[in-house]
Amino acid sequence: MSESQQAGSAADLAQLQEDVGELSAIRAVALDIGGVMLSWAYGKYRRHYSDWPPALMDAAWEKRLGLEPGEFARRVWAAPSHAQATAGVIPFEEYWPGVAEELGLTSEALAELWEDYWVISRLDPDIEAALRELRPRYRVAALSNAFSNARAEVTRRFGLDQLVDLMVISGEVGLAKPDPRIYQLLLSELEMQAHEVLFVDDVEVNVAAARSVGMRATLSTSESSFLRVLDYLR
Repeated sequence: MSESQQAGSAADLAQLQEDVGELSAIRAVALDIGGVMLSWAYGKYRRHYSDWPPALMDAAWEKRLGLEPGEFARRVWAAPSHAQATAGVIPFEEYWPGVAEELGLTSEALAELWEDYWVISRLDPDIEAALRELRPRYRVAALSNAFSNARAEVTRRFGLDQLVDLMVISGEVGLAKPDPRIYQLLLSELEMQAHEVLFVDDVEVNVAAARSVGMRATLSTSESSFLRVLDYLR
């Protein structure tokens, strides 16, 4: 490890220690799912490591459908209906057929798009092993902005139900990060005080919102940074 890498690691550890505070006070760990518990995978886009997997997926579908660059994201992920589905205003079963209508997809193509949506996520074996070691010392929760069917999907595809004590999914509860009320709901479900819970997310505004309600919180944007958090907690 170079001197600059060592300095970077020391700075990262110092920041983590500041974020966590008194480790003995932490009784529960709340984790975002996409981008934290699950990391990005290149799947069938493995030959194009220079780009972010979701962008690669969007580009592949734009080419397939004859769309302009950026048009897929604008019409699907940036559409008001996507935000509504994530916040639980409309259920997934209403939202997803609307994507087919928007893009002119057959039912078969829509099913393929759904699989592509998940193929770019993976549960790293080292992360899975580290997560299993958190309990019973800590209660472990998932707090995710996701569609109303996300619980079933992450259970079926990754077995996340075996790694956490509870899940709070925005599409189920009708609240989404960074709304402070979803963090309060999480604390109620955990039956703990805010200062007893460490929250980990890959989006800074969500981390800031957790801190605003009194939770300890830290930002993690890579597998290595999340493993550093998990190792520190052990």
